[in-house]
Amino acid sequence: MAGVVEAVANPAHEVLDALGAAEGEGASFRFTGANDHPVSCLSYGNNTAAAALARTLSAAETARLQRAMLTARGWVNPAQGVLGVAAGKSVDQPGAAAVIVFVAESHHGAVPDFVEDVRTVIVPTTPHAIAQATAPESPLLAGALPPLAGSVFAQALAAKQKIVAGLMRSQPAIFGVGVGQSYDNPAEAALVIYVDKHQVPAQLPASYNGVRVRYVFMDRLHVTRSYSQNAPVPQHCASRDEGLRD
Repeated sequence: MAGVVEAVANPAHEVLDALGAAEGEGASFRFTGANDHPVSCLSYGNNTAAAALARTLSAAETARLQRAMLTARGWVNPAQGVLGVAAGKSVDQPGAAAVIVFVAESHHGAVPDFVEDVRTVIVPTTPHAIAQATAPESPLLAGALPPLAGSVFAQALAAKQKIVAGLMRSQPAIFGVGVGQSYDNPAEAALVIYVDKHQVPAQLPASYNGVRVRYVFMDRLHVTRSYSQNAPVPQHCASRDEGLRD
């Protein structure tokens, strides 16, 4: 479906267990199939790299970025694979400032996730692209994302299990926590936190337990039609052939 770039899935057995626990003893649930049918669509936001990079930074974010750049410039060392730095924007957290760190494509050293509490964006590139000012602002604009190592994903999953219950109890605006890939540094995993775009908290931590956080600001997920209803469904998506199917 055009404009929708997020997919959410839950393990089937966990869903059935949760439903059974909610209904009490004797309840039984099972999944059933159905023919393709049109559904209505909520606004899930525009969580793309282009949209994030097009956002104007606030005065406070700009000031934070200027301070961070003073420190980041000291990181530049082509002999160690750090080719340059530049002021930029985060895709993991749209609206947040970020320091772009351009590294050699053969660079395998660690680059800090933050500089002066400002996120870093890691972009592999070449000295020629730096000289010609053609290096991209985000790794998402450089091509396909590299596969995420299983060990990296497992670390993020463990971090998620430690925080998810307390986080969702303490922050009503958060309605989902998952694990995915960082868009600011695709070599790293990220906790993907879904936030109600109508009540975004004032403070959004950029990491938990050493794992980057990617925020998705969107309408809350909810069922828009049950199979037992016969009422017509408003067509807010594209045509049936292009729309969401389940």
